Amino acid sequence: MARDISRALIEAVVRKMLREAKDAPERSIRNLVDMALYFSDGRFQRNFFTVAQEMLRNEQSAYYPLLRDLLTHVDEERLLDLGMVIGYQGFVQGSKTIRAAETELACNIPWFLTLHVDSGAYPGQKADYRRLLEQARTLGTHGVLLLADGDLRELTELAAAFPDCFFLLACDGALVTAAAAEEAERVHNLVFAPYGEQAEEACALLRSMRFLYALSIRCEEAETEDIVSGEWYSWAENCHAPLTLLLPDRDCPAQERERIYGSVLSQRRQQAYRTIPWEAVRDGQLVDSVLSGAPCTVILDSRGYLEGTEENAFALGLPTLLKRNFPRKTNR
Repeated sequence: MARDISRALIEAVVRKMLREAKDAPERSIRNLVDMALYFSDGRFQRNFFTVAQEMLRNEQSAYYPLLRDLLTHVDEERLLDLGMVIGYQGFVQGSKTIRAAETELACNIPWFLTLHVDSGAYPGQKADYRRLLEQARTLGTHGVLLLADGDLRELTELAAAFPDCFFLLACDGALVTAAAAEEAERVHNLVFAPYGEQAEEACALLRSMRFLYALSIRCEEAETEDIVSGEWYSWAENCHAPLTLLLPDRDCPAQERERIYGSVLSQRRQQAYRTIPWEAVRDGQLVDSVLSGAPCTVILDSRGYLEGTEENAFALGLPTLLKRNFPRKTNR
């Protein structure tokens, strides 16, 4: 009951500030971050909002026009609902649950999961994916990155079945059709992240329907120079994508991956483009390490196997998989 009241109060305040922000977005977002820092509970929340506060001191930041564009072109209810799921369920409640579960199970627990999905096999795996997400939610994990290769309708249904989780759906832009977008119109916790030759058209479609969306970049070795030079961020800005999701390629040499992540950190400091870069693995580890003291990256292939192992999450269950592969070595 207390949690429901707390969420309702926070939601009412955020809704009011979102509406006020349409007239004065710069002042409103600073006030919102200041308020969040004042009421933040825990090291992760304080660190997160302190960094945000410092970033917003840059009056020339491209993130201010980015915010204005978001408030103008994204449906208010979608923005509010997704913000509450990420902020309240993911950061506030999720972080508490994760820390408690880590102590109880003596293992590290990820802030989000990365799941590869084979559209041909998925119909026979529905129960496995749902069971996995139910287990994740119980442990405090509310974030999911879905890497899809086919029909998006059933993954939209999966997201709708877990309204207190947030989903990034990375897929070829050709899959983001008008029909796919219409299916997801009421699923506010789902964010499409198209890539490929038709990503620009997909972004235009999503913008016309007032969706919040990202642009994905597959970080292959051949793309390194375009990423580091800022060319990809410029393209994301032209697509009006508030988030640029960088998807690491396992075959990309470590030195090039370091250069790419260096550009992510540099662009976030400089704030020169109207898009926020986010590297799926390294930034996820950063959040995990601040949230509970140690990074925990869980990437499952389309059969449920943990990347680099013969351990299957569908067969073992997520708690057992984590205990066997991510034990806590020291008390935190």
